[in-house]
Amino acid sequence: NVREGQGTSLLVDEVEPLSQVRQRSRLYLRVDEKTEHMLPAVYDMIRRYKGNSEVVVRNEVTKKTSLAPKSMCVNASEALLRDLKEMLGEESVRLVTNNA
Repeated sequence: NVREGQGTSLLVDEVEPLSQVRQRSRLYLRVDEKTEHMLPAVYDMIRRYKGNSEVVVRNEVTKKTSLAPKSMCVNASEALLRDLKEMLGEESVRLVTNNA
């Protein structure tokens, strides 16, 4: 709402910390013939970022998609996403948020 002589205002229904929104998210990873050999390193990395976001891995070599065990749920931090994108490529890492 903008009125002459007044600052801009914003009306919101709900405000949540980004960390809570990410807890309701799912991290999708895709590996192919160029990156499949990196899976053990990927799993080691995600184990260091324990959290509540589920991890789904699509292996284009085997054509299988699997949900990682609950013990491998991650804190989908900017650092984790950056590191995974460096390993697997920008297009192979997606964080999808469930706004339920």
